[in-house]
Amino acid sequence: MPNIRPNIIWGLRLFFLCLGLAMGTWGAHVPSAKGLYAIDEGTLASALITAGLAGIIGLSQAGRMVNQLGPPKAAWLTGGIMALCLILTLLTDWLPLLFLALALFGFVGCCFDIAINTMASELEHQSGRPLMSGFHGLFSLGGMCGAGLVSGLFALGVA
Repeated sequence: MPNIRPNIIWGLRLFFLCLGLAMGTWGAHVPSAKGLYAIDEGTLASALITAGLAGIIGLSQAGRMVNQLGPPKAAWLTGGIMALCLILTLLTDWLPLLFLALALFGFVGCCFDIAINTMASELEHQSGRPLMSGFHGLFSLGGMCGAGLVSGLFALGVA
């Protein structure tokens, strides 16, 4: 069994945690987005569908991007863009920017997911031991922490 540096595994765990945090943070903000943007349910649903459709396109392009850039570079690039898109959705009240930010968030979020899962699969193969469930567990923990943190901030009156 090859010796894989623990910091590589922990770094990848952090990527999964960050993806979960981003998804949980956005998910907890969906109801507040309706008020922030002063939109009805139909417009909000359209914005969410935009993110989903862009994610499907991202899934179709992620393999090519990961192969061209390599999984680590693809993860850093798409993860950074995903974080910026999340910030945009929370700091603006301009509706066209919400649609653009959510489209990019969906696209790069899926690409980020593919990049980190590619690395996780390779690490699991190299180590000869099961690692994937731990990575995905941290994604789930990140989602719960992101949603919990946002809910807690809302309860404290933080916009």
